[in-house]
Amino acid sequence: MSFETKPHISSTRPNPQSRPNARDQAIHPFMFQYKHEDYEALKVHQPSYDACMHHIETGTSTVYDVEGVKFYIRVEPAPRKAVSTLLQPYKCNACKERAKKFITLHGPDGPVFLESIPESVIKCEPVLVGLRDLAKKLRANDDTPPELVLVENGTFPPVNEGVNAEGVPWKHPTITPNSVTDPEVARKFSPLWKEYGNTMDDRLAKIIDPDPRHARSITIVLEAARKSDHPEHWERTIQWIIGINSFVANIASESSFGNMTAYDKMRMRVYALMTGSFHEGTHYDFHKSENIIDFIQKGLGMEAVVGMMNGRRDERTYQISQVARAMEKAGVTDERTVSLSWNTHDDLDIHMKTPDGACIWYGNAKKYISGCRLNFDANASGCTSKTTEPVENISVIEPQKGYYTIYVNNYETTGCDVPFQITIKVSGEKDRVWDGVWKASMGSNSGNDKRRMICVCYVEFVNSKPEPIAMSDKEASRARATNDLWEKNIGDVTCRFATFSDAAAAGWTLVPLTKDNSPSDPYMALANKEKSYLCDKLDIPTTLTDLVSHVQSTKKSLFVRVYDVSPAYFVTHHSSNATFGDATFTRCVPCHYRDQGYVPMEPTKRGNARLNGEWFNGLSETSFARVNAVLHKEGHPSFISLEGIRVPNGSPHFPLGGGFYPTLLKPKFHELKSRWTAKNTLCTPPQTLFRGVAGGFVFGEHTFYLGDQKKEVRISSV
Repeated sequence: MSFETKPHISSTRPNPQSRPNARDQAIHPFMFQYKHEDYEALKVHQPSYDACMHHIETGTSTVYDVEGVKFYIRVEPAPRKAVSTLLQPYKCNACKERAKKFITLHGPDGPVFLESIPESVIKCEPVLVGLRDLAKKLRANDDTPPELVLVENGTFPPVNEGVNAEGVPWKHPTITPNSVTDPEVARKFSPLWKEYGNTMDDRLAKIIDPDPRHARSITIVLEAARKSDHPEHWERTIQWIIGINSFVANIASESSFGNMTAYDKMRMRVYALMTGSFHEGTHYDFHKSENIIDFIQKGLGMEAVVGMMNGRRDERTYQISQVARAMEKAGVTDERTVSLSWNTHDDLDIHMKTPDGACIWYGNAKKYISGCRLNFDANASGCTSKTTEPVENISVIEPQKGYYTIYVNNYETTGCDVPFQITIKVSGEKDRVWDGVWKASMGSNSGNDKRRMICVCYVEFVNSKPEPIAMSDKEASRARATNDLWEKNIGDVTCRFATFSDAAAAGWTLVPLTKDNSPSDPYMALANKEKSYLCDKLDIPTTLTDLVSHVQSTKKSLFVRVYDVSPAYFVTHHSSNATFGDATFTRCVPCHYRDQGYVPMEPTKRGNARLNGEWFNGLSETSFARVNAVLHKEGHPSFISLEGIRVPNGSPHFPLGGGFYPTLLKPKFHELKSRWTAKNTLCTPPQTLFRGVAGGFVFGEHTFYLGDQKKEVRISSV
């Protein structure tokens, strides 16, 4: 980084013939405004100006030095008018330009412009005294973010610049730093600063926290890292965070980043970038630190953190979490999304052709086209704030029947291979992921020619309607032969949604949970919650049984995220025949959606189906739902009943089932199995007025949110 100066020009230069011989003296700019008769009287200024320039050349101004990076801080925009007024007597453009650029530079000892001139010398130069006094009044403040000026060889021009007609050098004020940045250090630092310098404060504010619980939580995360499958991957990032907090203790009186001075903040930024793991403008620990902060502030217990570390270390899921962060930031909660993610400054673009022939791309961004919308673009050409974690997303709001074609284009390339990932998300289904690479040899395609794009995949969001149920001749013959057995032992069986009383009668233990005075909008309660730390989580119950006891004793409400719940409901069977297969004529049966789009079944394991907005009025899958009861029964997973829930009516994602499982029949009625299981889709509960038990089953670990502050609790199902 170097400063350019304009040529030394004076509009009132004296005639060289009228001057005394001054080859051995520098020309004082102050003399330019005077006529020959005044020259002799003002020569007294020449020695004082020469002395000032001599001290600037031989003296030095101290630089900030952090990890080998030498720099000054520009504290605020230069008061150009004030500088011009002070320098009016000099009639020198070079002096004016230098003063305007250098007067706002600060080092660790304060303003550096004219700093090396002793008071006994500078006092004879009123113009320079005025400039230095002005420099001392300038301060860094939060209203005008300070700027880092990297000090290298050639950053500041020499005192001597240009000569007069007699060959005498013109002398101008400059800055002589006491040290400069090594070229190799500058080569490493410059791209990092360009990428992160103006965007890292939010992350540093989370990393640097004076609360003692923060330090304890870092220790816990470090212990978890050593238990993970890839300790080296996480441990070096944690050590980087520890180092940053140690550096704070050495340089700043304030241990909170937000309360630091602008000068200490700048030193922190440089230290953070020049320590840890980085390469060619990408700081790996800075990116991974977002996960560490997540573990600290949303800690779920030691074992849960270890599990999350193992999952997030998987390179295949890294960009999927990148997509999730971008969607959360943009507030996108649509059920069907198509996302493009990559990790360079290239301007990749996602294009999607709909079944009716429309094209969704950045040209119609945020417009509703054929049931779709491009929510946000990334790294657009000409953008000054490009990121190395770009994501673009298309929401499919009203899907059409048929195939959607997904393309990827590189509108503006950086000349390198660009790995990318397409992620298809459908609520309740497993993410579908396609990986690809835009080769450097393909160049850029600013003309948006689809023949030069990469056709990644074809996607169908609306499945064809199932074929109508038909009965073979063999099945019809068996049905006629076993009809008497059916009528005698089962009869005309129907089903309806079960109530809590039905579940209790069937042997389910009901534990009702009271409602506290939590805010009516749980999402806003989450936004207003107090800051929590991982160390706070270790005293929280770790099993559902203990959590329920804790909730009952503290009278707090218990919540779940809608999209975390594996959906289910209960039905009750009724028969006109009292024997009902040697069992009671009334039976309460759970119906669990293991996979979205399929008829519910017995609850044995968690699949890809999750609750969504179809189960609630006015709630999205990102919202919270209150748990109003927990049901237990030996041999079954625990069930949580949710407030305000209703089973969807006519949804292709959640087709109703009647709970007619073959395991419910006695072995002696095996001949009736086909007819019985057929009723699972032929005999479903009526939905005129839903007053039943619905919610979801808890398999393995599950996340709950406790009380009005939504304290996160991760428990096992036991």
